[in-house]
Amino acid sequence: MNRVSVSIGAFGLLLGFSVVAHAGAPLVLASRSAAAPTPSIREQDVYRWLSDVQGAWERRDAATLVNLGVVTSAHEQHLTRALAGYRTLHVSLTNVDVSVEADRAFVSYDRTDSDETGKELHHPRRTFELHRVAPGQLAVAQAHTAHD
Repeated sequence: MNRVSVSIGAFGLLLGFSVVAHAGAPLVLASRSAAAPTPSIREQDVYRWLSDVQGAWERRDAATLVNLGVVTSAHEQHLTRALAGYRTLHVSLTNVDVSVEADRAFVSYDRTDSDETGKELHHPRRTFELHRVAPGQLAVAQAHTAHD
């Protein structure tokens, strides 16, 4: 069987097509194997996200909290003003529960803040559904706050 080489050009390659042809047979335009499936979320990515959340709270960085999906952009200005009132802020995330299910993860935690005076503020339990948007990068799909 003789193989025939056919050029489909750069545009065809960008679209992910290849050509398979044999002498005397019709051309077959085939899609190259679809992009490799997105690997599942790794538990370490979830713990990195939690560390980023804790660090953003402690830095009093409302913009990062919005980017992480912990706070909505509608609350960013109010939160920025509120956080500016603290000289220091220590944040503890406790009772962390992580569940990874292939392409999504669920994480819940209790948050306790303490300021420069040592006064503690306990927040309601938060639960987030996370999706993988890039290697090592997670985005919040849904967030829930437990109400007592």
